[in-house]
Amino acid sequence: MKRAFFFALVFVLMAGFCFASGRMLFLNKKVKRVQRIPFTVYWIETEDGSSYLASSNGRFVIENPVLLDMQTKKRISTLTSFMRAMKPDAEKVALFYLARVGKPAALLVVDEYCPYCEQLVKDILKLLDAGKKPKYDIAVTFFPVHRQAVDASCKLLHAGEKKALKMYLRWVRTKDPSVWNEEECTPEARRKFLFLAAQLKTMNGISATPTIILPDGTQLVGYRNPEFLFEEKGYDN
Repeated sequence: MKRAFFFALVFVLMAGFCFASGRMLFLNKKVKRVQRIPFTVYWIETEDGSSYLASSNGRFVIENPVLLDMQTKKRISTLTSFMRAMKPDAEKVALFYLARVGKPAALLVVDEYCPYCEQLVKDILKLLDAGKKPKYDIAVTFFPVHRQAVDASCKLLHAGEKKALKMYLRWVRTKDPSVWNEEECTPEARRKFLFLAAQLKTMNGISATPTIILPDGTQLVGYRNPEFLFEEKGYDN
């Protein structure tokens, strides 16, 4: 309940709303009404380059949408620019990297207790051990789907990049719970991690693990064979 409240609070703060004199303000204007739209909205691009926002039931369509990014104050009119705007900055949110090759980063969003995340990381490690060359830097951050993952991620954050990488790889390879005794979850580290998780959810649209976010902002949700993250030829070819 506390975590849900925290996420809701951060969402309100990040979304551009504030309260003044008992009235809600949005873009410095008094809000008259707020109504949740009872269906999912999809961004659709056609082959001629046109963009639309369409309701999931197919009934309502907005032609040539232009969105205002409240963070950057930039206008967004294409799906490509929207996905790039949604992409988190890997250098700011990653707890560690599985590989660095001097390329833009692909970000893995995982949960310590997610079996599909574990399999994804194991398969990436196998490809690295086999000498495969990544197309991208491979960064890792954490999003808590399972309750116990909050404490685990908090401890990884507190550990720092090098130790966190060692701890997590040991956990993935051995499932030895004693790994979590190597660090503590301080109140400050917990606050930082919960803020990070809230940002990933409200600002970057993360809701499930594993999620792979490519450099162009494309989000791939769920397990998939990670070979597409690697060059066809290895380091020795």
